[in-house]
Amino acid sequence: MDENNLDKWYVNNLVCPLDKSELIYKNDSLVCKKNYHKYLVYKNTPIMLVDEYMSVESNFSKKSLSIIKNNKINETYFGIEDDYVDKHVQKNVSATNSNFYKSLVGKLKKYPIPNFPITKNSGSNLLDVGCGWGRWTIASNNSGFNSVGLDPSIESILAAKRVSKQLGKNIRFIVGDACYLPFKENTFDNCFSYSVVQHFSKLEALKTLEEIKYVLKPNGYSQIQMLNKHGLRSAYVRIKHFLFKKKYFDTTYYSPKELIQMFENKIGKTNIEVASFFTQAQITEYDLFPFWNKLIFKLSSYLNNKSQTLDFLKKFADNFYIISKK
Repeated sequence: MDENNLDKWYVNNLVCPLDKSELIYKNDSLVCKKNYHKYLVYKNTPIMLVDEYMSVESNFSKKSLSIIKNNKINETYFGIEDDYVDKHVQKNVSATNSNFYKSLVGKLKKYPIPNFPITKNSGSNLLDVGCGWGRWTIASNNSGFNSVGLDPSIESILAAKRVSKQLGKNIRFIVGDACYLPFKENTFDNCFSYSVVQHFSKLEALKTLEEIKYVLKPNGYSQIQMLNKHGLRSAYVRIKHFLFKKKYFDTTYYSPKELIQMFENKIGKTNIEVASFFTQAQITEYDLFPFWNKLIFKLSSYLNNKSQTLDFLKKFADNFYIISKK
C-alpha cells in the first residue's frame, strides 16, 4: 500500500468517533460529514482522536495530539537486520507486557509474540483494543484473523506498523480511544483486549463495553482480559501500593461476580475463563526469562491446569478472560 494513498477500507469502515457519522477523505484528513470534525491521516494511519473528549487514556491521547499539532512525529526505526528488535518495543516491553518482563528491557533477542487464545471461527474480522505495539494483533493475525489494532499512542501505533511490516504482516493500525471507537456498527466478528480495560475507571470501562458492543456484529464475541479482585497477586500488589504509595498505572479490580454482571449488562451472555495465576507472561516467551521468573511461570501454569478440575482455585486466579456474546 502506497503510504500517500489511504486504504479504502478506512473510508468504508471508519466513522466519526463522536457522532458516528460517515467520513470523507480530503487533503490528508478524514472529515466528518455531519459536524465537520477533522482527523489527520499520517502515512496511511488515521489519527482518530478528539480534543474535547478524553477518557482514561487521555495521557496517551494528549501526548499523541501534542506530537501531531507540533509536527514532532519522529520515528526511531532503522530496521536493518532480520533479528533486529524495534527500539520502541525494547524500551517499553515491561510497560506493555507487565513487570515480569522488566529484566528484558533493552535486551530482547526476538519479538515476544504470544499464542492467540481465540480459535478462528466463521467470522474472521477482529479488533484488538489497546493494541500497544501490536503483539496480540500480530498473534491474532498468525491465527488467521483479519485483524485491526487500535491504540491512543501514536508512537505505539507507528511501532506496531513497523514491527508487523518487519514480520511480513499486512495489518491495519489506527490511533484511537477505546471509549470512542471510530468504527461503523456491526463491523467486527470479534473484539479482543489484553491488560487495557482494567486500567480504566468503572465509568470508562462501561463506556468502552458499550462501544465494543456497538462495533460487534450480531452474535459476535468479545474476549477481554481483566484482573481478579480476589487474586493472590492482586492482593499482593494492592498491599504493596498501599504501603509504598508507588503506582505506575491506575488499576480497577473487580470480583468475578461483578465482572459477569457488568459485561452481561453491556454486551450479552458472559462467562469467565482463567487466564493465569501470578503473572501475565506467555509460554512463547518462556525461554526469555531468568531462572526465578521461569519458576514462577511454572507454578502459574501448574495452578492454571489444576484449576480446570479444582474449581475453588479459580477464585484466586490473578486474571480472567471475560468472554461475552452480543
